[in-house]
Amino acid sequence: YHHSEGHNFEALMMGHSILTLLFLVLLLVSRTHSACNCTFRLPQLRALYDATSGATWVRPWNLSAADAPCSWDGVACTSSDVTAMSLGGRRLQGTLPSILGDLTALTVFDVSNNSLTGVLPPSFMGWVNVQTVDLSLNTFSGDVPPDYSTWLSISDFSIHQNNLTGNLPPTFASWTFISYFDVRNNQLTGTLHAEYSAWSKVTQFLVNTNRFTGTLPVAYGQWSSLRLFRAQENFLNGTLPSVYSNWTGLIDFYAFSNQLVGTLPPEYSAWSRIDTFAVHVNSLTGTLPDSYSAWQNVTTVYFSNNNFSGKLPKVYSSWASAVTILFGFNSFTYTLPAEYGAWRKLQSFTVENNTLSGTLPPEYGQWSQLSNFYVRNNNLSGTLPSTYSAWSTIQQFYVLGNMLSGTLPAAYNLWGSSIRVFAALSNRLSGTLPPEYSAWSNTEGFFVSNNGMNGTLPPGYGAWSSIKMLGIEGNMLSGTLPPEYENWMIVEVFQAHKNNLSGSLPPEYKTWRRIQVFACHSNGLSGTLPSSFQLWEALQFFYGNNNMLTGTLPPEYAAWVNLKELGVHDNHLSGTLPHQYSAYAVLTSFVVRNNHLTGTLPAAYSAWRLVQTFYTDTNNLSGTLPTEYSLWSALQIFQVHDNQLNGTFPAAYSAWLQLNTFATQTNLLSGTLPSQYRAWSNIVAFAVSGNQIIGTMPFSDVLWPKITSFYVGNNSISGQLPTQYALWTQMQYFYANDNSLTGTLPQGYAAWVNLKQFVVTNNKLTGTLPSQWSVCAQLSSFDVRLNLLTGTLPPEYSAWTSLTQFLSNTNLFTGTLPGGYSTWSSLELFVVQENQLSGTLPVVYKEWTGLIEFHVNTNNFTGTLPDEYSSWSSLQAFHVYGNQLRGTLPSSFKSWTMLNSFQVCQNSITGTLPSEYSAWKGLQSFYAFSNMLTGLLPPAYSAWESLQYFVVYSNQLSGTLPSEYKVWTSLTSFQVNQNSLTGTLPRDYGFWSRNSVFTCSNNMLTGSLPSTYKNWSGMQSFFVSSNQLSGTLPPEYSAWTELQTFLVFLNNITGTLPPQ
Repeated sequence: YHHSEGHNFEALMMGHSILTLLFLVLLLVSRTHSACNCTFRLPQLRALYDATSGATWVRPWNLSAADAPCSWDGVACTSSDVTAMSLGGRRLQGTLPSILGDLTALTVFDVSNNSLTGVLPPSFMGWVNVQTVDLSLNTFSGDVPPDYSTWLSISDFSIHQNNLTGNLPPTFASWTFISYFDVRNNQLTGTLHAEYSAWSKVTQFLVNTNRFTGTLPVAYGQWSSLRLFRAQENFLNGTLPSVYSNWTGLIDFYAFSNQLVGTLPPEYSAWSRIDTFAVHVNSLTGTLPDSYSAWQNVTTVYFSNNNFSGKLPKVYSSWASAVTILFGFNSFTYTLPAEYGAWRKLQSFTVENNTLSGTLPPEYGQWSQLSNFYVRNNNLSGTLPSTYSAWSTIQQFYVLGNMLSGTLPAAYNLWGSSIRVFAALSNRLSGTLPPEYSAWSNTEGFFVSNNGMNGTLPPGYGAWSSIKMLGIEGNMLSGTLPPEYENWMIVEVFQAHKNNLSGSLPPEYKTWRRIQVFACHSNGLSGTLPSSFQLWEALQFFYGNNNMLTGTLPPEYAAWVNLKELGVHDNHLSGTLPHQYSAYAVLTSFVVRNNHLTGTLPAAYSAWRLVQTFYTDTNNLSGTLPTEYSLWSALQIFQVHDNQLNGTFPAAYSAWLQLNTFATQTNLLSGTLPSQYRAWSNIVAFAVSGNQIIGTMPFSDVLWPKITSFYVGNNSISGQLPTQYALWTQMQYFYANDNSLTGTLPQGYAAWVNLKQFVVTNNKLTGTLPSQWSVCAQLSSFDVRLNLLTGTLPPEYSAWTSLTQFLSNTNLFTGTLPGGYSTWSSLELFVVQENQLSGTLPVVYKEWTGLIEFHVNTNNFTGTLPDEYSSWSSLQAFHVYGNQLRGTLPSSFKSWTMLNSFQVCQNSITGTLPSEYSAWKGLQSFYAFSNMLTGLLPPAYSAWESLQYFVVYSNQLSGTLPSEYKVWTSLTSFQVNQNSLTGTLPRDYGFWSRNSVFTCSNNMLTGSLPSTYKNWSGMQSFFVSSNQLSGTLPPEYSAWTELQTFLVFLNNITGTLPPQ
């Protein structure tokens, strides 16, 4: 906030103007004589005239006048010499001649507000009687000559607003009569000289807007006559000298935009006449002195943009004349003092960007002259006070970024024509948008985004004929977009995204001829894109994505020649990409992904020479990649994946030197990857997976220094993994899965210290796992499954403490499971099945408390199942089948309450089925076949209401089939054959309507075949042979239309075969 040079400055300038009046008197006196006594000065004056294009001046001199120079406008001649020259604002241009230094009787020299250039002549030191020198408002350059220290009578000196450089001469301390010193708005450097403390008569000291450094001289405290001090916009540092309290007549103090530190001196309370105090944009600290409450005449105070802390002093309520008070951008805490309601003349109040809490004081409603209210970005809570409706002159209302709640007061409609900007975004406001606000006839900006507003958009707001910016995004607003808003003829920004709006886009909005930003994305809008919007010729940003829009992209939108970004992705748009859009000459972002677009990529889009991001992925586009796109020299992101594109990769795309993301995966692209792409030195992500690419691994000799993601999986690439890839030291994601790669894993990839995911599954890789890769400490996913790798699992990999997935199954690994892997505290998936691993299951793996899946099946593991694995409380899949495990099933595994698949089959496990496993409420698969289990089938397993597969055949289980299992209504396979089960087949199993496999053969079951099993309409395999079943074959089984195998032999079943 820069305070303008206001009324105080003009008042102080009155003294400066007295000298100008004195010059006019001298001029009048000089013209009362018929003959001029100053003709001997014609050479000096003529030199000035010639050097400054005198003929083009305003009121040029008559060089042939008989009484020259006394008759010349702006020249005063008294006592037989030129004593004053006042040529301000006369269009002088050129340089000042050194010969003017001969005018030794000169007392006033004013050439301000002209177009003079060059340096200030040192010869002017000859003006030993000069009192006023005004060289301001020109373009003088160079240093300020120290020679001018001879001006011992100088009182007014002004060189402001030039291009002067260098230091101020310390010898100017000789100017003991100086009153007005003005060097502002130059490029002066150096320090403020303490020697100037000798200026006992100075009233105005103006050095602002230069490049001064150093501290504020303590010695200046001797300036007892000072009224105006301006040192703002420099590079001054240090503290504010407390001795400046001696300036008891000071009116204005400006020191903002410097590098001042320290605290505010409480002694400044002695400035009883202070009107303006501006110290903003520094690094001042501490609290605000209570003593400043003595400033009874202050109107303007700027404390903003410092590091002040503590409370806002309540005693400042004594500032009865306060007009502008700025506390913003500090670290003030506590609450807003209600006492400030006494500031009845206040016009601007700013406390933004602090840490204030509490509520907005209702007492502030007494600020009847308030224009600007800024309290944004604090921790204020409570509601918006209805008393503020009395602010009849309010123009700017900013309360955004707080924790305000409640509704928008309808009474604020009384702000009528005065309110210009209403900003209450990013709070916790709720309720509806008050229709009463339609009375705000001059509002230009309305922002309530990121709250909890609900209800519909009031049609009455169509009366806001001055609205330019509307921000209502991030709420829960519903209903449709009112067509009445067509009256917003000058609206420029409309942001209504992230709500629950429905309906279509009103074609009536075609009247928004000045609209630049239109954002309605992330709603529930439907219908088509109105072709009438083609009239938005000023449009730069259009976001309609994440809705339910249908129809095609209107070719008429080609009229948006100023468009920079188009986002209509994640809709249901169909049709082709209009070639007419090639008219978007300044387009930078084109995003239409995730629609139903068809056709080809228009070659005409090559006209988009500024495009940076291009997203057409996840559509139904076909055809080839246009070679013409190579003209996109600014392109950074190219994503066309998940389409039906075919053909080869254009080598010409190597011209995309700014490219960082290339994503063409999941298409039908073929051929080899062009070696020319080596030119992409800025590439970060390269994804071509899921195509028909052939050849060897690409770019083996390319140094891509920024590459972090490399995806070439699901192609037909052969050859080996290039060792040169080790130079890609920023690599994080490497996918080469599902190809025909051979050879070994390069040890040099240990250089990928930032690696997070490594996937080479389903290739023909051989060799061992390089122990050197242990340095990849950030690795989260390691997938080498389905290869021909050998050797042991390196214990050094225990350093991968961020690992979440380890998949090395279906290889030829040997050896034991390293106990050191217990350090993988974030592990979720451990998959090493189908290898030749041996040894026992390490107890220390109990540390994997976040484990979700554990697959070690089809190896040669021995020993027992560790009880300690009960710590895996998030486990969902436990597969240890096909090993040589023994011992019993630990009852402690009941803690796996999220388990859905349990497979311990094909081992040598003994003991009974623990009834405690009934805690697995979400279990879907239970496989324990081919073990040596004994005991009964636990009725408590009826708790498995989501069970689909129950397979426990080839054990030594006994007892009956529990009727309680009737609740397994999702069951598809029940296999209990080859046990010692007795009893009958439960009739209630008929509730298993999805069952397709039922094998109970080779038991000792009795009774008849239940007719209720007819409900198994999807039955495919029914085995009950080798039991003691009797009775007849139920004719109802004819409902098993999908039956493939039916075995009932070696029973006591009688009767005939049902013809059904």
